[in-house]
Parts: sequence; structure tokens; C-alpha cells
Amino acid sequence: MDLVVDQGDTVRWVNVSGTHNVNGSLATFPANPVGFFSGIPENGSYHWDQAFIMPGLYNYHCDSQGHATTQFGSITVTEVENAVHETATLTPITLHPNPVSSTLFVNIGQRAINVVTILGVDGRLIASPGVKGNGMLTIGTEDLAKGNYILHMEDSSGPHNIPFSKQ
Repeated sequence: MDLVVDQGDTVRWVNVSGTHNVNGSLATFPANPVGFFSGIPENGSYHWDQAFIMPGLYNYHCDSQGHATTQFGSITVTEVENAVHETATLTPITLHPNPVSSTLFVNIGQRAINVVTILGVDGRLIASPGVKGNGMLTIGTEDLAKGNYILHMEDSSGPHNIPFSKQ
């Protein structure tokens, strides 16, 4: 589906059946002005909203197996003349639970994370979980020993280091 909206408009995707998501992440579509991602494909009835603040052409697709070839689209966001331009402020990155036992959830908001590593407090590399994306990241910590760590993430604005503990 190809859609044209005004700067500042919100688009709503509605899932009525099947397993679907919306992936317009920068990892998948690096030419998008800003990445967006609804999360892993989900089953059932739900909706997901995304506001488009920055003008430009955005591409997206569904990540469910085989769906990307038939379930895709673009959104053209047109600049509104005489619009008041606000600088988007990103919400802080949060992680929970902390201390963690087996799974760490990291809310990165609208950021598009390219690199995720777990470092020891001395800065040495402990693990490279291989997760990327935006929205909510899920990181397995079952193999970590009890102790203190640093979650190191990188996006287009630079590095982010957040301490956490494994219990």
C-alpha cells in the first residue's frame, strides 16, 4: 500500500487476523528518514500507530515468513508549509528488570540501534547478543554469570552505555 500523508500525521496499522508486524527500521530500510518498527510479528487483533514528523519517503514490510514479498508499502510524508518545526526529543533508554535473571527488556523508543554488546565493568567484551532494531529489544542473559555489566548500544547519535546487574 502506498500512502501520502502530511507532516505530523499518524498512520494506524490494524491486524485483524494472522501473524504480522510493521518493519520500517533503518536496519532494513536505510534510506528511510527515520526508522519505525512495531516489534516482532504478533498474532490476533491489534493496532499499531506511528506518527511521521520528518518529511520524506518511508518504506516498510511485514517480517512474517514470506510476507515481505506481498505485504509491503510506502508512506510519503509531505512537508506542511508554515509548519512549526519542533526538535524531536527521544525518550530515555530504559531497561528492566534490573537486576535481571534471564531476560533483559530494553525500551529504546524511536532509536534505531545498530550495535548491542554486553561489557564487563572493566570494558572487556562479554557477549554480542546480535539484536538490532527499534522499539523494545529482548536480550537473553541466561549465560551471564552473576555480577555487574554494561549494556553498550550504538545508534546514529552515538554510543549509549547503561549499567545493569545479573542476579
